[in-house]
Amino acid sequence: MQDPNADTEWNDILRSKGILPPKELDITEEQMTDLVEQTVKQKMQSEKAVEDMTLDEIDALEDEEDERILLQYR
Repeated sequence: MQDPNADTEWNDILRSKGILPPKELDITEEQMTDLVEQTVKQKMQSEKAVEDMTLDEIDALEDEEDERILLQYR
């Protein structure tokens, strides 16, 4: 048998079928912390606080949320 940790297309197929366990990533705690902090910064910059929105913006946001929920039900 081939090395199950090898990065091959065949092993990727076996992983997708559940035959091989998922490949472990070598991420340090520091890298994980940086990734989380980076994601939080991006969210804070991209989203406007509800307190800063106008009534029209809040209505549009509610409509988008309703549409997203309806799509999930479908």
